[in-house]
Amino acid sequence: MAYIKMRDDDTALVTVSAGTDGKGKKIRKAKTFKKPPKMSFNRWEKEVEKLAIEFEQEMNRYDIVNSDIPLKDFAEKWLNEYGKQNLEQTTLDFYRRELKNKILPALGHKKLNTITPLHILSFLNNLLEDGVRLDGKPGGYSDRTIKNNWLILSSIFQQAVYWQVVPENPCRKIKAPKNKSNKGKNFSEKPVKFFDEVQALTLLEIVNDEVQNYRRQERSPQMDSNKPDNLIHTNPLKYQAMINIALFCGLRNGEILGLTWDDIDFKNKSLTVNKVRAYTDEDGLITKSPKTESSNRTISVPDSVLDILKDHKKEQQKEINILGPLWDPDWSKSPWLFTQWDGKGMYLQTPSKWLKKIIKRYNKEIMKDDNIPEDQKESFLLPVLSMHKLRHTSATLLIGHNTDIRTVSARLGHSLTSTTMDIYVHGLQSMDTKASDTLEDIFDKDKRKIRVVK
Repeated sequence: MAYIKMRDDDTALVTVSAGTDGKGKKIRKAKTFKKPPKMSFNRWEKEVEKLAIEFEQEMNRYDIVNSDIPLKDFAEKWLNEYGKQNLEQTTLDFYRRELKNKILPALGHKKLNTITPLHILSFLNNLLEDGVRLDGKPGGYSDRTIKNNWLILSSIFQQAVYWQVVPENPCRKIKAPKNKSNKGKNFSEKPVKFFDEVQALTLLEIVNDEVQNYRRQERSPQMDSNKPDNLIHTNPLKYQAMINIALFCGLRNGEILGLTWDDIDFKNKSLTVNKVRAYTDEDGLITKSPKTESSNRTISVPDSVLDILKDHKKEQQKEINILGPLWDPDWSKSPWLFTQWDGKGMYLQTPSKWLKKIIKRYNKEIMKDDNIPEDQKESFLLPVLSMHKLRHTSATLLIGHNTDIRTVSARLGHSLTSTTMDIYVHGLQSMDTKASDTLEDIFDKDKRKIRVVK
C-alpha cells in the first residue's frame, strides 16, 4: 500500500513497496508530485491519491529483483530465450559478436535497472573515438556500426519491458550519434566499389583465357589417388560461370552458392533464387531461405551465360563420373551448381579468393610487360575486388545505361527501390549528368538549325 506525505510546499511524497532484493530485504521507491498552481487543496488531495495508485501499479509491473541483475546476464537470457526463437542464426551470431566485443566490455557489469540513457549515449560516443577499433584501423567505427549497437541494446531493453523486468527502454530517449566526418553522406557511408565497363570486359576476357588455357592442357583420365582434387579444384569453368552470374544477374554470393540445377531453366532462359548458403558459428555452412520475400525472384539470363552454364554442367558430370563413390552421395538431393572437389557445397570465401588470385596475377603480368610504357601501366591494372563487387558492378552499369530503377531493384532482390537508390547513388548521379548533357544537346543552337518566325 502506498504511503502519502503532504508537504507545506505544495508537493506530495509518495512511497510504495517495490518487492525485495536478493537478500530478502524490502525495497521502497519514492516519488514527489507537485500541485498545479490553480488547483484547490481538496482537489489536490484526491489527485494525489490517484497518482499514488498509478505509481504503485507502475512499480508492480516489474520485478525489482529481476531487474537488479547485470546486463551481461540478462543479455545471455535474451539471446537464449528470445534470439534463438526469433532471429536468423546469422543475425544471432552477429549480435553475439557485437555484445562480446563492444557492448558487454563497456556496460555488461552494470545492473539492468541502473543503466540510463546517458550511459548508453556515452558508450556509443566512445565507439566514434580514434583508437577504439579492435582491427587497429584509424578512426572510430562507422555510423552503421554505431546504429547496429544502438539497435541491439534497444532490442534487449524493449524485450525487458515486455517481460516486465524494467519499466522503460532507455534507448528510446536517445538517438544513435553519427560521425561528423560523414555528415551529408548517404546511408551507405562509403563509396560503393565496382568495376567500370572497360574493367568488367577485361575481367571477362581474363577469366575466359583461364578456361581456354585449362582446356589446352593435357589431362590424364586417371587422377592422382593421393590428391583427388588435383584436376577438379583447379578447373576454372565453374568460376567463370559464377562470375558471369554475378555480373549479368546481380546475385549475392550466398545466392550464387545456393543455386541448384533445378533453379536453372534453360528453356525459358531464367534462373530462380529461392535459397541461400550462409555460415553460422553453431552449425557451420547452412542452407536457408532468403532474408526477405523480395529476395525470392526469377531473373532472365542471357544466352552467353546459359552457354557457359551448359559447358559447366557437362564438365561437372565428367568430374562425377571420374570420382565415382568419392562424390558426395547427398548431391543428388541438393545438386549444387558450384561445389568443392567432392560435390559438397562450396565455402563462401572460395569464389572471392579465386577471383582475387587471378586479378593479382594479371596485374603482376601487366607490371612486367615491357611492351606497355611505364607511365601507362597503372591504367591497365584492375582493382582487386571481391565477388560481391560484381553485384555492385551489375547494378551500376544498368543504372548508368538508363535502366529503369524498378527493374534494377527487382533483379537485385531489394524490397524497396529507395534501398537501391541509397546504395547506388553514384550511378544515379551519373544518369543525372547524362540527362543534363542531353538537354544541353537538345537546346544547343550551334548544333541545329533554328527557324525564326517573323
